[in-house]
Amino acid sequence: MSEGIAGDATRDRLALRRSLGWGSSLSAEIEGAWNRYGIGDYDSAAESVSVGGSLGLLVLTAPVEVRLEYALDAEFRQSAATCNPAGPGGGQGRGAGPLGDRDPCHPFDLQDREVHAAHATASIPIARCWQAECNVGWEWDRESGGDSPYASGSLVCGQGRWRAHAGYEHRRDFVDDRRRVSSMTAGIRVHLR
Repeated sequence: MSEGIAGDATRDRLALRRSLGWGSSLSAEIEGAWNRYGIGDYDSAAESVSVGGSLGLLVLTAPVEVRLEYALDAEFRQSAATCNPAGPGGGQGRGAGPLGDRDPCHPFDLQDREVHAAHATASIPIARCWQAECNVGWEWDRESGGDSPYASGSLVCGQGRWRAHAGYEHRRDFVDDRRRVSSMTAGIRVHLR
């Protein structure tokens, strides 16, 4: 999967995910992935491996489906492009990196993270295969020591082996409490079996 993440940055992602279920109320997911980040004309500014997983408990099925969940989202940098701080001719400035004059010395400053989260998810059927989903929870990053509340909403349609979604997420920044981070996502997922 390839996706835009910010400005002219992109991420290519190769992931394997396994879903498990025990009865009708307890479920789990585990995932491992390799990620490659690009920015501008440079398609390999950073690479990482990530692991994730979740454990969910269905607590209500009607009129709204409500699930309580613990989730892990961890990513560890494997490589990141850097440049020589000295520009052409030994002077200070840009020009020595993979993007030439557009490249700062750290074109993509990817940081390790290990985020643990607990949240509640509500799902409401709205039309045909479509349903609305809302998440509210709290997360803690072991790497930075920061914690933050978050909320997200999405529209999901799933039939057979495929699933489409479009969503919006809003959270407080881990480092600066005054900042708010918002993002929009969209995608299609196909189950192999």
